[in-house]
Amino acid sequence: MTLSTTSEESLIDRAVVTDWMDGSDLGDESLEQVEPLAGGTQNIMAPFVRSEKRYILRRGPRHVREGSNKIMGREITLLAALPRTDVPHLRLIASCEDETGLEGAVFYLMEPIDGYNAAVTLPDGHGDDPSLRRRMGLSMVEELASMGEVERGKVGLSAFGKPGGFLERQVPRWMSELKSYPQLQGNPRPEIGDVGRGADWEMATIGDPLLDLGRMLSLWTGPDDTMDLVVSAYSRGGDPPTEDELVRRYAERSSRVVSSIDWYVVLACFKLGIVLEGIYARSLSGQARRATGEHLHATTLKLFDRANRRIAT
Repeated sequence: MTLSTTSEESLIDRAVVTDWMDGSDLGDESLEQVEPLAGGTQNIMAPFVRSEKRYILRRGPRHVREGSNKIMGREITLLAALPRTDVPHLRLIASCEDETGLEGAVFYLMEPIDGYNAAVTLPDGHGDDPSLRRRMGLSMVEELASMGEVERGKVGLSAFGKPGGFLERQVPRWMSELKSYPQLQGNPRPEIGDVGRGADWEMATIGDPLLDLGRMLSLWTGPDDTMDLVVSAYSRGGDPPTEDELVRRYAERSSRVVSSIDWYVVLACFKLGIVLEGIYARSLSGQARRATGEHLHATTLKLFDRANRRIAT
């Protein structure tokens, strides 16, 4: 979701951020070049410059929901731990977990990385070079495997999340989430079919790393598809690694057994679909853009259809 600059600046109160940065010894000038960073649907990210240093501020959505600040807190904890690993990550600069400042939103600052959003565009050269596009896909899955091999106790994450019973909790937890969307009352709900019975940064926790792989594959170009579910610039370029290639590469880099990956893909479709349906529900009540909600609702239907087809094969 792309926000206007005016909207973005209202979300990032310059006076609040400036005062907090003053107290944290992070520059001494005004905030400049505050602009929206497109690509997300709810959480807000805005690059800016202060004292000739670039920052990106990340916070929860405009309408801070129950749990939004907890999610931000988890991201902060995880980013603080990753420098002790070989996993590529954005460097955490500082965080503010005081909910009384920025319209009740916890926020943090991280270093920007020059790059691009492959869902929207590909840089010069990548669009005409299948080998580069293949490398992009394989690199993604390699880093997922790398993340999954981190020993959390050695990087200060012993108390991060509740891994015990993680998979068993997923279906009832997300079915409850779907039923809690009051804005969907009187509106058609997605047809879950067998998914609810058969059974990432935004939700950082300790669980089963294979669900990360399942999440990646839930949106990837499937065996019977010509495009990924978001019709990204990456998939429009053609010739991405196949599902089988991605699973094999993950297995080469991971200590985990991947023979049940279909189950994880189904669970990932189920979970992501309900998350997106929550944004649709908020769009019906005016808390998100209606066009964004409609688009994500359509993606939810595709996810559930993909999951049901996988269950049936």
